[in-house]
Amino acid sequence: MMKKVIIMICFMLPMLLVAQTSSTKGSPEKSKRSDFRPVIYTYMIMEFSEKSKAVVSPKSKKKSKNLEVESNSNYTFSSNDKTLDSKLNKLSSEFKSELDALSLLGKMGWHLVQIKGNNYYFMTNRRR
Repeated sequence: MMKKVIIMICFMLPMLLVAQTSSTKGSPEKSKRSDFRPVIYTYMIMEFSEKSKAVVSPKSKKKSKNLEVESNSNYTFSSNDKTLDSKLNKLSSEFKSELDALSLLGKMGWHLVQIKGNNYYFMTNRRR
């Protein structure tokens, strides 16, 4: 009878020790605290203003404002990153409409937060 008890203890003791050590090592609370990184948001303002261009008459070569005035879109970007601002200001010459500007910024990861008049407010959680 004693042999059976000793054999049972020999088999059960290692299993009980392994079960206790594995539950204390990989506690989810410790891994969550070590992987915690605060999310940093970057904000940007895009100001849109429409400027009218003078139409040049082909016959008289004079500049005059006509009823069919071509519009030249003007975008101004402002954020904390000056290199990003200059890059976007250079790209803004290729925009044909506000939708082109919004789609490009959406592809870059910017999210439209609010529109007030001609100012568009964006945010992203990427670090710049």
